[in-house]
Amino acid sequence: VNEQLSSSKQKESNNMTIRMKMKLIKILVLPLEKYKHFADLLTQRYFQICRVLEPNIMTSQKDDIGKSLVLFLHNVGKVKEYLTSLALEKVSECQFTDNTEQLLFRDNSIATKSVEAYLKLVGKKYLEYSLYQPVRELCMNPDASVWEVDPQRLPGLTTSEIQLNQERLVQITQRTFNSITESVSAFPQELRELFATWRAKCIQMNAIHLHSRLVCSSLFLRLICPAILSPSLFDL
Repeated sequence: VNEQLSSSKQKESNNMTIRMKMKLIKILVLPLEKYKHFADLLTQRYFQICRVLEPNIMTSQKDDIGKSLVLFLHNVGKVKEYLTSLALEKVSECQFTDNTEQLLFRDNSIATKSVEAYLKLVGKKYLEYSLYQPVRELCMNPDASVWEVDPQRLPGLTTSEIQLNQERLVQITQRTFNSITESVSAFPQELRELFATWRAKCIQMNAIHLHSRLVCSSLFLRLICPAILSPSLFDL
């Protein structure tokens, strides 16, 4: 009986199967000249296209469209005009709507996703230069007990340990900020030109007070802070 049972088990083990779920995607790429009219449309009517698509698509689609438009318009030398048009629309909304200044460039729109894509495109080397050391220091000490400042999250820590962690957090924050401010020489020329254009346009619109928030919301909210939070997503 035992021999029969072991034999049947062996047969069952020899009859194992593997189930695979596959998705086939077929992309038809036409000759380049076939896309000329579409390319002209994107180059000349990008602002109107964004306005039409904005209320009718999901956030993930806005991300894809923003990246695609940035890559295409960067190749044809129109990306600065594209990003400036979208940024100025946001500035106009703040001028005519109360209590929206603090929310400038904080929504998930084609404009913010496009700016984010451009920052990643031209700012990779700048991130490596400005954030490598502080991010490396954080990654070298992954233990939560070294950084946690909330006693409710780690009830085992004493008051003196919590105070030490608070001091350590302030120090690493200061070193990170110093690393950013000292990396001016590595700041991308493309971003210098873009932010300078934004400043000139804000002056024309009598909205110079929004320029600093526009730049900070772009640079920190869409590039530096996400890179510190998730360095692997930025190849740090």
